Amino acid sequence: MALKDKVKTALDETRLLILGSQILFGFQLNSMFQEAFEEISRVGRSLNAGGYFLMATTVGLLIAPSMQHRLVEHGQDTQRMHRATTVFAALALIPFAPSLGISFYIVLERHAGAGLAAAAGGAFSLAALFFWFGIERMIKPPEKKMGNDEDEKSTPLHTRIEQMLTESRVMLPGA
Repeated sequence: MALKDKVKTALDETRLLILGSQILFGFQLNSMFQEAFEEISRVGRSLNAGGYFLMATTVGLLIAPSMQHRLVEHGQDTQRMHRATTVFAALALIPFAPSLGISFYIVLERHAGAGLAAAAGGAFSLAALFFWFGIERMIKPPEKKMGNDEDEKSTPLHTRIEQMLTESRVMLPGA
């Protein structure tokens, strides 16, 4: 696959993850304004704040590659951009998993008790991390270091404009 296609695919994947995490971010924010929020235990409310922080961290890590592409790389497709996008996407999944587990805990705490909710939330987080990272490590052979085996070429203006418009649609939903 050509470098420009690799960068486009990597950025598109982070944009898709941004949309999903923005939805969950909105649900977490909205939960604080619901009447039932007062019925959640003090521990649950504290965990909700922590989960909100983790989701905000996830969104920030997912937005970073698009900003780096635009500001640091000036819209050029480079090996460094491809590596950075891959690293940021992987890093974003780390706070995303416990945030999901915390949300799972909050939902179950009221109906099943704190102990079972904590076990289920923790198991959910660990399962997510296993599916995202563990399986890959088990079945994928060690990857060769990304080198400069592909020549970096100047990205054509029409490709840079297309990427910028895609980024603006993701950052400004409805645009």
